[in-house]
Amino acid sequence: MSKVVVVEDSTYMRSVVCAIAADAGHEVVATASNGLEGHAAVLEHDPDCLLTDLLMPEQGGLDMIEALRDGGWDGHVIVLSADVQKSTVQKCEDLGVVKFLHKPPDRDELALALGAVVSP
Repeated sequence: MSKVVVVEDSTYMRSVVCAIAADAGHEVVATASNGLEGHAAVLEHDPDCLLTDLLMPEQGGLDMIEALRDGGWDGHVIVLSADVQKSTVQKCEDLGVVKFLHKPPDRDELALALGAVVSP
């Protein structure tokens, strides 16, 4: 079973994403409400995949991903965001994000994206 960390500041959206991941056969090992908490959770659990929002308090998703990459973490990252600017998507690609999904996530699309990068 693959390990997933979910970073999302909206409690409701976090629960939706966790439910989709669990229903698709993945183990959500940690959740966080901002990039600082997410960074710590990734270092603690070394997940197979990080699912993250971008616009969050304390530290945003892009800064968190960049800090993780700078620290040597090379796991899979799927971004879920309402920010669809080309420059944002390009920055995600530059940081090695494997999939950029629009919020709110489509259940099937998120499950397929997870299955494409990690086995349940």
